[in-house]
Amino acid sequence: MSKQGIKYTIVNESGASKYSATPSAKKEFPDLDINLISSVSLARRLLDPLSEYVKINPQSLGVGQYQHDVNQTKLNIALTRVTTTIVNEVGVNLNTASVELLSYVAGINNSMAQKIVDYREEVGRFKSREELKKIKGMGAKTFTQCAGFLRIFGGNNKLDEYLVHPDDYKDAKRIAEHCKIEI
Repeated sequence: MSKQGIKYTIVNESGASKYSATPSAKKEFPDLDINLISSVSLARRLLDPLSEYVKINPQSLGVGQYQHDVNQTKLNIALTRVTTTIVNEVGVNLNTASVELLSYVAGINNSMAQKIVDYREEVGRFKSREELKKIKGMGAKTFTQCAGFLRIFGGNNKLDEYLVHPDDYKDAKRIAEHCKIEI
Protein backbone atom coordinates (compact mmCIF):
# COMPACT_ATOMS: atom_id res chain seq x y z
CA MET A 1 0.00 0.00 0.00
CA SER A 2 1.23 3.46 -0.85
CA LYS A 3 1.37 6.42 1.50
CA GLN A 4 -1.96 7.71 0.16
CA GLY A 5 -3.74 4.46 1.10
CA ILE A 6 -4.28 3.45 -2.51
CA LYS A 7 -4.43 -0.29 -3.08
CA TYR A 8 -3.84 -1.96 -6.39
CA THR A 9 -3.42 -5.37 -7.91
CA ILE A 10 -1.85 -6.64 -11.07
CA VAL A 11 -3.91 -8.79 -13.42
CA ASN A 12 -2.36 -10.80 -16.21
CA GLU A 13 -3.82 -9.49 -19.47
CA SER A 14 -2.88 -12.50 -21.61
CA GLY A 15 -5.66 -13.29 -24.02
CA ALA A 16 -8.03 -10.54 -22.90
CA SER A 17 -7.97 -8.79 -26.26
CA LYS A 18 -8.39 -12.12 -28.07
CA TYR A 19 -11.48 -12.94 -25.99
CA SER A 20 -13.05 -9.53 -26.54
CA ALA A 21 -13.16 -10.16 -30.29
CA THR A 22 -14.85 -13.59 -30.07
CA PRO A 23 -18.50 -14.26 -30.92
CA SER A 24 -18.98 -15.35 -27.30
CA ALA A 25 -17.85 -11.94 -26.03
CA LYS A 26 -20.04 -10.10 -28.52
CA LYS A 27 -23.01 -12.23 -27.45
CA GLU A 28 -22.34 -11.49 -23.78
CA PHE A 29 -21.76 -7.75 -24.35
CA PRO A 30 -23.49 -6.82 -27.61
CA ASP A 31 -23.42 -3.07 -26.95
CA LEU A 32 -19.86 -2.71 -25.67
CA ASP A 33 -16.74 -1.70 -27.54
CA ILE A 34 -14.01 -4.37 -27.77
CA ASN A 35 -11.77 -2.36 -25.42
CA LEU A 36 -14.48 -2.21 -22.77
CA ILE A 37 -15.10 -5.95 -23.10
CA SER A 38 -11.38 -6.52 -22.45
CA SER A 39 -11.60 -4.31 -19.36
CA VAL A 40 -14.60 -6.20 -18.01
CA SER A 41 -12.84 -9.52 -18.61
CA LEU A 42 -9.76 -8.31 -16.74
CA ALA A 43 -11.87 -7.11 -13.81
CA ARG A 44 -13.70 -10.43 -13.68
CA ARG A 45 -10.37 -12.24 -13.44
CA LEU A 46 -10.05 -10.81 -9.96
CA LEU A 47 -13.44 -12.17 -8.91
CA ASP A 48 -13.39 -15.60 -10.54
CA PRO A 49 -10.28 -16.28 -12.62
CA LEU A 50 -11.24 -19.78 -13.74
CA SER A 51 -14.59 -18.61 -15.11
CA GLU A 52 -12.85 -16.01 -17.25
CA TYR A 53 -9.85 -18.03 -18.38
CA VAL A 54 -12.00 -20.85 -19.81
CA LYS A 55 -13.45 -18.34 -22.28
CA ILE A 56 -10.04 -17.86 -23.87
CA ASN A 57 -8.38 -20.20 -26.31
CA PRO A 58 -5.49 -21.64 -24.26
CA GLN A 59 -2.98 -20.86 -27.02
CA SER A 60 -3.88 -17.19 -26.63
CA LEU A 61 -2.66 -17.25 -23.05
CA GLY A 62 0.95 -17.67 -24.10
CA VAL A 63 1.45 -21.15 -22.70
CA GLY A 64 5.11 -21.18 -23.55
CA GLN A 65 7.84 -19.74 -25.69
CA TYR A 66 7.84 -22.72 -28.06
CA GLN A 67 4.10 -23.42 -28.18
CA HIS A 68 4.04 -22.93 -31.96
CA ASP A 69 6.84 -25.46 -32.45
CA VAL A 70 4.82 -28.38 -31.08
CA ASN A 71 2.01 -30.31 -32.71
CA GLN A 72 -1.02 -28.01 -32.28
CA THR A 73 -3.52 -30.87 -32.13
CA LYS A 74 -1.61 -32.56 -29.30
CA LEU A 75 -1.15 -29.23 -27.52
CA ASN A 76 -4.88 -28.50 -27.73
CA ILE A 77 -5.75 -31.97 -26.40
CA ALA A 78 -3.33 -31.57 -23.49
CA LEU A 79 -4.57 -28.07 -22.62
CA THR A 80 -8.21 -29.18 -22.79
CA ARG A 81 -7.45 -32.16 -20.54
CA VAL A 82 -5.74 -29.94 -17.96
CA THR A 83 -8.56 -27.38 -18.03
CA THR A 84 -11.20 -30.11 -17.65
CA THR A 85 -9.33 -31.61 -14.72
CA ILE A 86 -9.05 -28.25 -12.97
CA VAL A 87 -12.70 -27.30 -13.54
CA ASN A 88 -13.91 -30.63 -12.18
CA GLU A 89 -11.53 -30.53 -9.23
CA VAL A 90 -12.69 -27.05 -8.20
CA GLY A 91 -16.35 -27.51 -9.06
CA VAL A 92 -18.72 -25.06 -10.72
CA ASN A 93 -21.39 -22.79 -9.26
CA LEU A 94 -24.46 -23.88 -11.22
CA ASN A 95 -26.18 -20.52 -10.70
CA THR A 96 -23.40 -18.35 -12.11
CA ALA A 97 -21.43 -20.53 -14.54
CA SER A 98 -21.14 -19.53 -18.18
CA VAL A 99 -21.69 -21.90 -21.10
CA GLU A 100 -17.94 -21.99 -21.59
CA LEU A 101 -17.27 -23.05 -18.00
CA LEU A 102 -20.09 -25.59 -17.88
CA SER A 103 -18.82 -27.23 -21.09
CA TYR A 104 -15.67 -28.35 -19.21
CA VAL A 105 -17.71 -30.22 -16.56
CA ALA A 106 -17.64 -34.00 -16.98
CA GLY A 107 -20.61 -35.20 -19.00
CA ILE A 108 -21.66 -31.76 -20.24
CA ASN A 109 -21.07 -30.72 -23.85
CA ASN A 110 -21.64 -27.26 -25.37
CA SER A 111 -25.24 -28.04 -26.26
CA MET A 112 -26.14 -29.20 -22.74
CA ALA A 113 -24.24 -26.27 -21.22
CA GLN A 114 -26.37 -23.90 -23.29
CA LYS A 115 -29.56 -25.71 -22.21
CA ILE A 116 -28.54 -25.34 -18.55
CA VAL A 117 -27.94 -21.60 -18.94
CA ASP A 118 -31.19 -21.18 -20.91
CA TYR A 119 -33.12 -23.04 -18.19
CA ARG A 120 -31.54 -20.87 -15.48
CA GLU A 121 -32.43 -17.68 -17.38
CA GLU A 122 -36.00 -18.85 -17.92
CA VAL A 123 -36.80 -20.42 -14.54
CA GLY A 124 -34.36 -18.66 -12.21
CA ARG A 125 -31.77 -19.93 -9.76
CA PHE A 126 -31.33 -23.65 -9.29
CA LYS A 127 -32.43 -24.69 -5.82
CA SER A 128 -31.19 -28.28 -6.03
CA ARG A 129 -29.10 -30.54 -8.24
CA GLU A 130 -32.22 -32.67 -8.79
CA GLU A 131 -33.65 -29.75 -10.76
CA LEU A 132 -31.14 -30.53 -13.52
CA LYS A 133 -33.26 -33.55 -14.41
CA LYS A 134 -35.97 -31.16 -15.67
CA ILE A 135 -33.73 -30.02 -18.52
CA LYS A 136 -34.50 -31.68 -21.83
CA GLY A 137 -31.68 -34.04 -22.73
CA MET A 138 -30.37 -34.39 -19.17
CA GLY A 139 -30.60 -38.14 -18.92
CA ALA A 140 -29.60 -40.36 -16.03
CA LYS A 141 -26.09 -40.97 -17.36
CA THR A 142 -25.37 -37.29 -17.96
CA PHE A 143 -26.72 -36.41 -14.53
CA THR A 144 -24.57 -39.10 -12.91
CA GLN A 145 -21.46 -37.79 -14.67
CA CYS A 146 -21.92 -34.08 -13.92
CA ALA A 147 -23.91 -33.70 -10.71
CA GLY A 148 -21.03 -34.06 -8.26
CA PHE A 149 -19.09 -31.24 -9.93
CA LEU A 150 -21.93 -28.71 -9.89
CA ARG A 151 -22.47 -26.66 -6.74
CA ILE A 152 -25.53 -24.79 -5.54
CA PHE A 153 -25.05 -22.29 -2.73
CA GLY A 154 -28.04 -21.34 -0.60
CA GLY A 155 -30.26 -24.00 -2.11
CA ASN A 156 -32.62 -26.55 -0.60
CA ASN A 157 -29.94 -29.09 0.30
CA LYS A 158 -26.75 -28.07 2.12
CA LEU A 159 -24.90 -31.01 0.51
CA ASP A 160 -25.39 -29.39 -2.91
CA GLU A 161 -22.71 -26.88 -1.87
CA TYR A 162 -20.05 -29.57 -1.71
CA LEU A 163 -18.36 -31.92 -4.14
CA VAL A 164 -20.46 -34.79 -2.82
CA HIS A 165 -22.39 -36.68 -5.46
CA PRO A 166 -26.15 -36.95 -4.84
CA ASP A 167 -25.77 -40.75 -4.92
CA ASP A 168 -23.64 -40.39 -1.77
CA TYR A 169 -25.90 -38.03 0.20
CA LYS A 170 -27.28 -40.83 2.34
CA ASP A 171 -23.79 -41.91 3.40
CA ALA A 172 -22.66 -38.30 3.89
CA LYS A 173 -25.61 -37.66 6.22
CA ARG A 174 -24.83 -40.79 8.23
CA ILE A 175 -21.19 -39.75 8.60
CA ALA A 176 -22.25 -36.22 9.58
CA GLU A 177 -24.64 -37.58 12.23
CA HIS A 178 -21.95 -39.89 13.59
CA CYS A 179 -19.49 -36.98 13.82
CA LYS A 180 -22.20 -34.69 15.21
CA ILE A 181 -21.92 -32.30 12.27
CA GLU A 182 -25.03 -30.40 11.29
CA ILE A 183 -25.93 -30.48 7.62
